[in-house]
Amino acid sequence: MVHYPSLSRVVDLVFPDSVYAGVIFNHHNPLVSGDTVEAISGAGYLISRDYIEVIVERSISVPKNVLNDVWLGLVLRDIPKLNLSRKDITVNSLFPDIEFFEDVRRQLRVNLINGVFHFRINSLPVLTDPSLRARYDWEIYKWVFRIVHGELTP
Repeated sequence: MVHYPSLSRVVDLVFPDSVYAGVIFNHHNPLVSGDTVEAISGAGYLISRDYIEVIVERSISVPKNVLNDVWLGLVLRDIPKLNLSRKDITVNSLFPDIEFFEDVRRQLRVNLINGVFHFRINSLPVLTDPSLRARYDWEIYKWVFRIVHGELTP
């Protein structure tokens, strides 16, 4: 989830061009045994137009049978990456109580004040049914969205 006013401020101030930014992580290189690739998490990244052109030019040289964020990391391996903050919201209970929601609300507000514009929801790992997990994630997402945009105070 993105808080667009905060994202706009960051983009206007920081990113004129040559940007590959987001939450940086290292992943094993699926093409070279024992090697790693630095990439930006597929949960959200910023890529400037000039780097999009680089991606298009290089796309033929890298096999596409890898995760999309790892693929981008391989394609843009020599490109500097900018690490950005993201607030992960982890839901550990099927029925979160009011204290959980109040704590998340406080954390979200602090993060928005500090310029964080990207939020990711990590829901219950015990929900193994993809359909059930998707519905559950959607309900939590709607609640968090309303808090981020000032529409809800639990």
